[in-house]
Amino acid sequence: MEPLTLYAPAKVNLTLTVGDRRPDGYHDVSTVMQAVSLYDTLILTHGGAGLTLTCTDPAVPSDATNLVLRAAGRFFKETKLPVPDLHLHLRKRIPSQAGLGGGSSDAASTLLALRTLYAPSLPDVQLEHMAAALGSDVPFFIRGGTALARGRGERLTPMPRLRDGWFVIVKPPEGFSTPAMYRRLDDLSPEPPRPDAMPAALAAEDIRAVAAALYNSFERAVPPDSAVWDIESALRAHGALAALLSGSGSAVFGLFPRGHCPRRRRDPAGALAHDICGPTCIKSENTVQNAGKFLHRTVFLCVNSIPLSWHCCWRWPPHCSGEHGPSAGRTICRPK
Repeated sequence: MEPLTLYAPAKVNLTLTVGDRRPDGYHDVSTVMQAVSLYDTLILTHGGAGLTLTCTDPAVPSDATNLVLRAAGRFFKETKLPVPDLHLHLRKRIPSQAGLGGGSSDAASTLLALRTLYAPSLPDVQLEHMAAALGSDVPFFIRGGTALARGRGERLTPMPRLRDGWFVIVKPPEGFSTPAMYRRLDDLSPEPPRPDAMPAALAAEDIRAVAAALYNSFERAVPPDSAVWDIESALRAHGALAALLSGSGSAVFGLFPRGHCPRRRRDPAGALAHDICGPTCIKSENTVQNAGKFLHRTVFLCVNSIPLSWHCCWRWPPHCSGEHGPSAGRTICRPK
């Protein structure tokens, strides 16, 4: 068998309202999620003994606690198919403790890959049932695109795709633990109900209305001295229509209108990175289509905490061509 390769996209939460804690320990949420073109890569090859996993990130466990192997185990348990000799290799690019759903997306891509290889007639509803047992965000990544999620995140309603603009996602050095952020929210006074204007804004294809409707309950739990606030201010200063924490954080995204690029024409991504926090590793993607599901165009900035000379590896989105000359659409790597 030729190796099978799947992309596991990250997501941002355009809205996220957290309700009360339920008797089962989960919280009711209402969130509009958007898949973006920052992604991990999952490669499956036959061989080895049973199910095995390796990962490019040494901080990610490769044992049975990893969601990829948990997803594979659940797939073969529920389908009652024999467990093959199969090696899974994960190329990590999505950071952890960022609110970008990297682990959940890896699990969903594992389920999709195994269906392709061993059970191509398995319906989506059954795959989403497996996904819901693995984590609240995992069913969303089975569908991808843009969706409204309710309950603990497993009840999905497709939404109109975000068709305009692009994201800049910034991950500060600090990471936020999801359970800790929920505990911080539980300690705060309940927030009053608020109308969700995002579905109408997406349906109208109005990026400014989308920006005005961005909301995340978890911002109430962000410490006042967190770098999150400085990053949001910097994104807005560079032309973002709005900036918001994604999920439980700590990554922040800015929503920029189509055709707008940060200042300093010759090196707009580098200028943005340097002005936000100095030393930076930059990764970016164009809008891509993954298994028929659109991933919104994204520039990803992973911020280092040490003031060294910054380096970058990036590809500028094609709609920024023209005034940005020969760098548009090409990969550029600069050494430290």
